[in-house]
Formats: sequence, C-alpha cells, structure tokens
Amino acid sequence: MFQNLAKITFKQIDNSIAEDAFLFASEVFATRSILHRAINIEIDLYRDYLKAGYQQAIDHGLSIVAVDESEQEICGVLIAKDIIAKDIIAKDIMVSDTTAQVLQAKKLLPITKLSQKLDEIYFAQRQINLGDAVLVDMAAVSQHHGGLNIYKDMRLKAHSIAAQQGFKFVIGQLSSPRTQEIILSELGHRNCGEIVFSEFTCDGRHPFASIKNPKSIIISELRL
Repeated sequence: MFQNLAKITFKQIDNSIAEDAFLFASEVFATRSILHRAINIEIDLYRDYLKAGYQQAIDHGLSIVAVDESEQEICGVLIAKDIIAKDIIAKDIMVSDTTAQVLQAKKLLPITKLSQKLDEIYFAQRQINLGDAVLVDMAAVSQHHGGLNIYKDMRLKAHSIAAQQGFKFVIGQLSSPRTQEIILSELGHRNCGEIVFSEFTCDGRHPFASIKNPKSIIISELRL
C-alpha cells in the first residue's frame, strides 16, 4: 500500500539538501553495500573520509536526490562527478591528509584500489579528457522503497543532466546483481570489463573473497 501511494520526485542535489543526502547515502553504503560490508567499515570513519570530496562532487551539479513527497523523506541518492575531476579531488585530499584521514584511507584502501583498477581498464580503451565522461560514484536507495525503479530513474535523470552539460559518456562501477541487470540488460550500457572479487588482491590479501553474488564488479559505459 505504501509503495503504491508513494510520490517520488527527482532533482539535482543543492546545498539545501546536501547534508541530509550525505547522511542518507553514507548510512546506506556503510551498512548495505557489499563492498563496504566485506571490509567491515565503521560508518563514522566512512563519513569522515567521504566528506572530504563530497561537496566538490555536489558542486559539479550532476548528483540526484529522490524524495518521497508523501512522507517528506529522502528515499534515494546518486552521486556523480566528472571522472577526471574525481582524480583531481582525490589528489587534493591526499595533500591535506591528517593522521585520522590516513587511517581512514588505509581501511578503505581495498575499495580505492579496486576502483583504480576499473579506471585503468576503462582508460586503456578510451582516451578521456576533463568534461568528457561522468562517473556514477555512488547510488543508494532506501530498503522500504524497493520495487519503485528509483535507482533506474535517478540514473536516467543523471544521464539527461550530463548530456545537457555536454558530456559524451556515463561510466558506472556496478557491484550488485540488480545494478548490473538494470544498467547492462535493461538500459543497454556497454560492459567494458570486470574484476572477479575472489581474484582481486590488496596488500597480499583477498578482501572481497567473501562476496559470492555477483562474482565480479563491472565497469560500464553509455555513449550519450
């Protein structure tokens, strides 16, 4: 009954809702993302680390929030940024590292390295400059709003905004069975390559070996 009556609106994240969107997305990722659960990341540590580049990502104007108007609550968040600017932001954060940030980065190193490996796979196939490609960096949907196509609708909204801003491609790093199904099968994005979780190593360990479904993370591309 609740889901059938839900009225969902989608809009770009601005400063009026940025903090609430941050809290929502970071909680969903820390508690439900298969990557973050595999390394057992603490939510406060994750938020401290994520906060450093979050505002810069929001300033790109490519990120989306889904709001359930009937309940006046956030039910979905998608964070997107220029894939080249993403690396610039990361380097800026590293320059200003505090001891706490270094510890946070070490805990999150497996995810960071996995993302870098996916980037390498993609950049080996296509030369990308600033302003060419948008990376969908995070996407989170509340559990009790499942089945409403919120992830898919946020994606389509982000794709439209990216096209309006002159971007040529949208890139995704797909780590769940459902996102892989939506992006590859339903929306027809190109599978640019994958990394098998059980084969990925970081500092001599296999941090994602516990992930059985899906068997791999996929990097995808849509030409706008």
